[in-house]
Amino acid sequence: MVHPDNSLELNWISGAFENITGFTFEEYKAKGGWRAFVHPDDLAKDDEDLQNLFSNRAIKSEIRTLNKRGEVVWVQVFAHPLWDSNRNALQSIYGAVRNVTERKVTEQKLKESEEKLSNANNLLQAVLDASSDAITMTNRKGEFQACNKILLQRWGKTREEIVGFSASKVLPLSVFQNRIKIINECIEAREGITFTDTYNEKWFENTIEPIMEADGTIENVAMFSRDITLLKNTLDDLKKSEEKFAKAFRCSPDPILITVLNKGEIVEANDSFIALSGLTKDQCIGKTTIDIHLWIIPEQRNQFTSLLQKNGSVRDFECDFNFKGNVRNCLASAEVISLNDEQYILSVIHDITERKIAQLKLENERKRLRTLIESIPDLVWLKDHNGVYILCNPKFELFFGAKEKDIIGKTDYDFLDTSLADFFREKDRKAMMAGKPSINTEELIFAGNGYKGLFETIKTPMYDVEGHLMGVLGISRI
Repeated sequence: MVHPDNSLELNWISGAFENITGFTFEEYKAKGGWRAFVHPDDLAKDDEDLQNLFSNRAIKSEIRTLNKRGEVVWVQVFAHPLWDSNRNALQSIYGAVRNVTERKVTEQKLKESEEKLSNANNLLQAVLDASSDAITMTNRKGEFQACNKILLQRWGKTREEIVGFSASKVLPLSVFQNRIKIINECIEAREGITFTDTYNEKWFENTIEPIMEADGTIENVAMFSRDITLLKNTLDDLKKSEEKFAKAFRCSPDPILITVLNKGEIVEANDSFIALSGLTKDQCIGKTTIDIHLWIIPEQRNQFTSLLQKNGSVRDFECDFNFKGNVRNCLASAEVISLNDEQYILSVIHDITERKIAQLKLENERKRLRTLIESIPDLVWLKDHNGVYILCNPKFELFFGAKEKDIIGKTDYDFLDTSLADFFREKDRKAMMAGKPSINTEELIFAGNGYKGLFETIKTPMYDVEGHLMGVLGISRI
């Protein structure tokens, strides 16, 4: 809703809202709504979209938002204004938001691979084959220039039977002609197009992106095609879609189990579960997860079961599983489903062991770095590009006469006279603008013990892994 003062109030929402944001509708509104969770770097883009809506123009946009866990989620936004002709003003906005994070990640991976490995076709092919989407590179005539394994599996063809040939050999004529039309529209518009089509009793969501050559011309497109048949069917249609469900079930890279709700017996396990567990199907079917010693910690199984019984579903429950005699840290999600008038649990397991190990390694590295910083006898501190303190060592605490926890989040203006704070701020700016370390001499008086001395200060601009300026690192020694 748009109020007379042009402020916006989120009024109604449906669909995959909680899956995308992690919030309930009430939590989301209480936290500030849409605007509060737009990625800081995309606020200008959101301002532009709002200006178009307030000018009675519909928008189609892609923007980054933050979910409840603070993770970046790419969304595609379709918004339409409802105009009050009496007031000649915007009355309300309606539209839809789709999570396109996985597509954006895939596109980014493909783009990075093309930039860095333009002459390494074998590595590029490995990236394509790692995707869960069918990916092709196609020219204006619909002839395949490249494809990945998912596409070959979808059509039951070899790479030699696909690359260099027209898609008309495998697609129905009407579907092929429509795709040629959209491919040429994409090339002419020089921007991506998303559409759906259907053939062989299946639905596909397709995104076509133009591939620009070094001279700026576009003759080929990349097409990302995802089988969304299961998403278009309800659970009531599951019996009629057993073949389609089984195909998705078998091909999933994540382990999946179907168990009887009341008895807990396993009735089906996909190939990923069999491979990860090291068990055979005969060793799983008819057994419970307790029988196959899946749960390392029984209490975690009890917690998981209680949540499932209470809510009807569980999302990303962290637990430890026994796979091939090894402890694997996993995220388990589950839904209660109906098959042939029986209640079952569909459980999906995502192995995050490597990620946890990497996180632990990173945490250990941070601890070692922290120990090093604290042991340095010089004054050490780090500020962001706005002059806000991010960290400091015990020696620096003596300078302000305050503990690090009371310094972080504040600036020099919270502790020093304005003139001295201005002096420090100007030196910080010069170091960041120079893009290299700068050295100056400063007379410092320690608030902690009254010590006064002349210090040589080195200020070095700090950048993140993407080359963006984080702030300035300072080291002062007498």
